[in-house]
Amino acid sequence: VMDWIGVTDQIEDRTKSQYIGDVYTDIQFAANKHIESWYYRNSQYIGPEEEEYVFNGNTAENDYVFLTILPELDEKTTTIGGCGTDIQLHSPKGAVGIMINGAQES
Repeated sequence: VMDWIGVTDQIEDRTKSQYIGDVYTDIQFAANKHIESWYYRNSQYIGPEEEEYVFNGNTAENDYVFLTILPELDEKTTTIGGCGTDIQLHSPKGAVGIMINGAQES
C-alpha cells in the first residue's frame, strides 16, 4: 500500500536509495508504530523490512533492506509492478468518490 517509487529519493541504484516520504506515508508509518487497531489502519500491513527502511535507512548494516522491498531489475525481473508501486488500498473501493463541479465543455 505504498508508492515506494514516489517516496524514495531515487531507484537507479537501490543500494543508495533512501526514504524521503511525504505527509501521507509518514502518518501511515507513525500510526503503524503506535496504533494496533486494524480498523484504524484500514487493513494496511507494514512489514518489518519496510519499517527498517523508513526508520533506520538503507545501509550496509541492514543489508540494504530496500532491495527486499523493490528488487533490482535483471534478466528475471524486467519490470517494476505489483504491490509496492502505488498507494491503492482495496478495502475502500466503491466507498470513496469524487465530485467535480463546473466542468462544462472542458
